[in-house]
Amino acid sequence: MILNSKTNSHFTDLMVTKDTFNNADFIFGIDMNRLFTDNSAYSNLIDGMTDIAKMQIAANSKIMAFNITRRQVKRDLSLSYLNSPLMPCVFNEDVVSQPVVSSMDSMREILISLPASSGGIRYLTASDNDLSNQTAGTYQYELYISFVDGFAPTMDAMLKRLYSASNIISKYLALLDIPGNYDSETDSTRMVMRDEDIEKISKAYVDALSYFNKIKNTSKAQRRASSLISSSTAAKSSIAIFQKRLDAITSKVQEIAFKTGTSVSPSSVANKSANSNSTSPPIVEINHSFNSTVSVECRDDRYIDYFNGANSLNRGAGINTYLYEKVKNSTPKTIYLETPMTLMEMFASRGVTFKERPSFVASTETAATGESKTNAENYIRQSADKAAALNRDILSPLDLSTVPLETDVSDLGAAAEAAAAALSSFPSKPASGGKERAPRQRNLPQASDEDAVKIMVLAGINLGDSSVPMPMSPEWKPLEETSAPASGETVLCMQDAGSAEVVNQFFLMRAS
Repeated sequence: MILNSKTNSHFTDLMVTKDTFNNADFIFGIDMNRLFTDNSAYSNLIDGMTDIAKMQIAANSKIMAFNITRRQVKRDLSLSYLNSPLMPCVFNEDVVSQPVVSSMDSMREILISLPASSGGIRYLTASDNDLSNQTAGTYQYELYISFVDGFAPTMDAMLKRLYSASNIISKYLALLDIPGNYDSETDSTRMVMRDEDIEKISKAYVDALSYFNKIKNTSKAQRRASSLISSSTAAKSSIAIFQKRLDAITSKVQEIAFKTGTSVSPSSVANKSANSNSTSPPIVEINHSFNSTVSVECRDDRYIDYFNGANSLNRGAGINTYLYEKVKNSTPKTIYLETPMTLMEMFASRGVTFKERPSFVASTETAATGESKTNAENYIRQSADKAAALNRDILSPLDLSTVPLETDVSDLGAAAEAAAAALSSFPSKPASGGKERAPRQRNLPQASDEDAVKIMVLAGINLGDSSVPMPMSPEWKPLEETSAPASGETVLCMQDAGSAEVVNQFFLMRAS
């Protein structure tokens, strides 16, 4: 088993965003073919082969495990390779990783319309629907892949085809040595080779040749090879030329294949026995941690929603998809997160307080200070009728405070309703505190200048400057500079709102 973690160049950035339910949606690009060939145990041998061979090797590489986990991270001081201080996110060893994606089938592949220069990058998206259950923290995602190295099976399969072709040619030449099957005077064959055998032999030869030499037209090359062994034009000399060429390419493939431990032999192919003794191909493991992080907390207890009230075409199954017309006609709205307040809490948030006293006025004795005070015994005796027959058994003297209640709001309910109507026309400040919060949209006419949102469209992938380009950071351009997607096309978009927090920061835009 081979463990390889130097695979950053095979992945794009992880584009992760929160939705209105505080869950995470993410998408990333991966150059799967290069991932397989560059991390093969025989990558040095693969480097000298053509793109056709590399594609076949990638096709024969089988994914065994593909999963994504979420893990809480923290800031930790460290040094870069230049010994300069850094404060990167590192995994919190005290927290166990949580599974998010269990297989590649759990992700949705998106066919994003991009220039041809972006290569064969596949875009995969999924949702972390458990993030909203976390109460605090910053999280990072890690991808684990294990696959069967496809190099050995590819070489093994090709070598079997070449051995089979060589056996057919050898048998054919042996038959031509029998009197009557070959006319030496005209140097022509009198025995017909089956058309399917001619096609099988010529195709095996050209396919093997294409692994090491760039062939512009494989069909033309196959016809030329067939002409050397075709029954109507073939001679012993031309068949011998073809056999020599076939043996040369077979030796080359055999030399490479034997380095992988294969036990395929001409005799095993001729006898049609199973290749049960061949060495099992190696299994490659890859761990890749994406640099992007997502925080559970909402900055300033508010966020900007560009698609407020709009239904996504695929909510909860990766990043959301919206139609082009909806994107063009949407405007950002500020959403505040706060605990629902009672009526009195709303008054308190505005600085309004109430003091209550009974609705009746009892007879009092004027004190020297001018304050109205009544002895509890006299209060109960003198005001029993007005106080709904209060007595010592229902309301004790201790409950009858002599502290004056200054504000008379005998009809508190009506006053509260009137005040609430007046206060509701003013923007409110988000309340602090409370663990469970529900999004509540305030009556704001529009987002402020600091909440202005720009829509950017994925224009391509920066492939770097190396001789072998690898996917790096996405390149974006404003929506105003792009045309509407054609029918059936899907483009990846990003919302840019400066420092403000945005839900659905990344989303897909589809033609209407």
